[in-house]
Amino acid sequence: MNEQEQQNQEIPKKKKPHIIIRIIRWIWIALLSLLLAVGLFFQAPWKVLTLFLIFLLAATALPRPYRKWFWAGVGCVILALIIWVFLPDSSEGWRPYTFDEELAALEAARAVPDEQNAALIYNRLLSTDESFEPNIPDPKIYWKARKKMWMSKDYPYLAEWLKQQQKTIEVLKQACQKNKCTFPIEADILGISNSMERLSVFRKWAYLLICAANNDIAEDRFNEGLYKYSCVIKMADHIHQEPELISLLTGKAINSLAISQLKKVVVTGKISAEQVEMIDAALSGIKYDWYSDFRRCLEGEKLMMKNFWGVFYEVNERGKVRRSRNPVKHMFSRMQKQGIPIYENFDTTFTYWRGRIDRLNAIQAWFWIPADPQQVSKVIDKSYERLYAMAEPDYDWSKQSWQFTWKTAKLNFSTMINMLTAILDGAYHKISDLYPREISNLKGARVVVVLRRYKNKYGRWPDRLDDVKEFAKDETFIDAYNNPFVYKLTDDGFMLYSKGKNNIDENGQYKDGPDDWPIWPPKKSMEKKEDPNDV
Repeated sequence: MNEQEQQNQEIPKKKKPHIIIRIIRWIWIALLSLLLAVGLFFQAPWKVLTLFLIFLLAATALPRPYRKWFWAGVGCVILALIIWVFLPDSSEGWRPYTFDEELAALEAARAVPDEQNAALIYNRLLSTDESFEPNIPDPKIYWKARKKMWMSKDYPYLAEWLKQQQKTIEVLKQACQKNKCTFPIEADILGISNSMERLSVFRKWAYLLICAANNDIAEDRFNEGLYKYSCVIKMADHIHQEPELISLLTGKAINSLAISQLKKVVVTGKISAEQVEMIDAALSGIKYDWYSDFRRCLEGEKLMMKNFWGVFYEVNERGKVRRSRNPVKHMFSRMQKQGIPIYENFDTTFTYWRGRIDRLNAIQAWFWIPADPQQVSKVIDKSYERLYAMAEPDYDWSKQSWQFTWKTAKLNFSTMINMLTAILDGAYHKISDLYPREISNLKGARVVVVLRRYKNKYGRWPDRLDDVKEFAKDETFIDAYNNPFVYKLTDDGFMLYSKGKNNIDENGQYKDGPDDWPIWPPKKSMEKKEDPNDV
């Protein structure tokens, strides 16, 4: 074989590696082009788009002699990041960023003098009664005593226990003499457990007062019993003043407890015309206003949202802000500080390797989280505009909440915030349906008072609602859906209910399709027919 033939055989061998490299290069270029196109279409963060563009230009436009220097630079950057990941933590003097100015503005708007603030009285009671667990003789008896009027002779042990709670009751009555109640705003969503623990104790206090009031009414201490019911209503109003959704709902639930008992007193109690008017005055003190209530909650909820994302930034004593080196570490420490339970067997100990992973997460967060917390604030403010629209009287509740579809999906921080607020959007739609029911329940309770006025005068329940129009204004008999209440005489009294949102008379049914809202008799789910002596 001559020299020329040997050279001809070696040429294909040399070309094969070059062909493979070219194929890989064009696959790389096609992949980068696709990623860049997808990123542009779904509005990915500019840092991610810039990264794709730099690599694409390096593979296409950069002259070949300079490409090795480009990749050498990429290698140096990767090496520097690896070194940074393994460097010792240096967070001394830095803390997670919080939106303190917005918190201060909210606190200033709610500020009341100490002598007018019921929260200080509640806090004194909470400091000694924080884990209030009534050590009652029999929980079943206590449950019944909260539902029905009861005599001390029927439940002597419960009556004796109630005497031991008089100090707590007197402090609650003292707090309920004040109109204002402002606890410090819990602006950290991870610290909401503090509010939930406080609200849990408030519910127990409400049960205690209702139990004592039921005993007072049964033993002809009407004024004392009514005052305790009024205290429950005032406690609900105090809770209601907090800018938190959980407080709003708890306040509504406690109000419902008091309204339920007052209706029982009006219908089944032996009360005079003067006492009927006293009950009506107590009911008239309950106010529901979705628009102001919802707006107040949004202010607090929005601040929680901002402070949650503030964990990705740090601030020092001089006010300098930087990106957090260990956001998960800060989150774990806050959860442990608040005593928040984590998943079972989930270790929150911040080990060395968990710290390294946290730093890797900080690197990827740099690409999609805004550069500073003020930009985060603007994104959240923009997203919450949709929720604030719900606090307007002319809002169209038939509109669907924000949906995550291919048309709305964007690969950026704004979409993530929109997804979170969309979850709240759906919840607020459901709560907005609850409001008319609660208002109808309250208005219905006042109709029950009007019916009792008629009975006190004529000795019987009226045949129809038109018979009692002389005792109240026409709007009294209209529910929150702007429809008249339905009233029917029965063998053992009467039925009163709202026809609900669909404005269809479904004979007071409210389960599995029908949406009537019973005013009287009480909902069966809340009132079981039991013999109070059958323990």
